[in-house]
Amino acid sequence: MKYLLLMLWILPFMSTCTYQHVHHHNKNTYNYTGEETAHNLPRSSFAFVKVKEESRICLFERCFKIGKTAYYTGSGFVIKNTKNGSLVITAAHVCASGPNAFYTTYELVDIDSKKYKAELLATDDSNDICMLYAKDLRRPAVGVSAQKPLQGERIYNIAAPVGIFDHQMMPIIDGFYNGEASNKWGLDRVAVYTLPAAPGSSGSMVLNDKFEIIGMVHSLLVKFKVISIGPTYESLTSFIELNISKYSHL
Repeated sequence: MKYLLLMLWILPFMSTCTYQHVHHHNKNTYNYTGEETAHNLPRSSFAFVKVKEESRICLFERCFKIGKTAYYTGSGFVIKNTKNGSLVITAAHVCASGPNAFYTTYELVDIDSKKYKAELLATDDSNDICMLYAKDLRRPAVGVSAQKPLQGERIYNIAAPVGIFDHQMMPIIDGFYNGEASNKWGLDRVAVYTLPAAPGSSGSMVLNDKFEIIGMVHSLLVKFKVISIGPTYESLTSFIELNISKYSHL
């Protein structure tokens, strides 16, 4: 009788432990095992974006270059390999030039520290998206998801926050997709992520658990830096499709 009572007392705890074990292996939970780590993330598709501005002074309708006045970095990713190079996505504000800039130069650095000159092809300022082209860049393109993300879906981010990037090294961050929000931050409708970001993360890829593009980071909330935002899935994929059709011949 005592043995029977003891077993009845133990059974509820056994079922709880079993549930936690299964829950621990669910990829949609925060904790995951070594077998579920993201070693197959498309790190080779990442591009470190370096932008340099040089200004000018104009006297009597003649203008003179006066040297570098701004230098900043961002993140990007290869979205299409063309015949002679690759198309790369980043944030529009990374590509933007200041009003006094004489000209702006773009340089992309791949995972092996190889450098490529890039040129600006297209921007969508309302959604903060930009496309660059780099001749001879031959890194694999990251795939685009055929479906928009679900609320609560686990996401991954490959970025260079505050310029953290080196040979074969860039930060990998994970978080959750929260859904879309209305125009509260001066842009069109945006996607909202529980995903830490910092200056330098702009233009970085947001991936689902199949490591496909479902978004991009362009901004963070200063008052709560674990929340970042970007263009919606529809805005980003429409921009990508439109400009791949325009520039895939390069």
